[in-house]
Amino acid sequence: MTKLKWNEITSEDVINAIYAFEFERPDYPAAKSTFLIYNGKKYPAKHIRGMAYKIHFGVDISKNDYAGGKETERKADSYVLNHYQRSSRTCQQHP
Repeated sequence: MTKLKWNEITSEDVINAIYAFEFERPDYPAAKSTFLIYNGKKYPAKHIRGMAYKIHFGVDISKNDYAGGKETERKADSYVLNHYQRSSRTCQQHP
């Protein structure tokens, strides 16, 4: 996998990615187990994470260049969003 600069992605980038996702309604692979819950709506966490990277750096990245699941959940801790949901377990984030 390519070394990506995830530490530079901000919660604002993630929120802007959510808004872009809502507006663009892009095609994306179905989320398997990790979802971003924001304002009561469920989003594909890995896809939103990739969109946030593009918003911040202006570069499209391949989903093969980064993992979803646990890695996406760990990165969520730095975004301080509402919460991520993995399978039946929910990880609360402080608003």
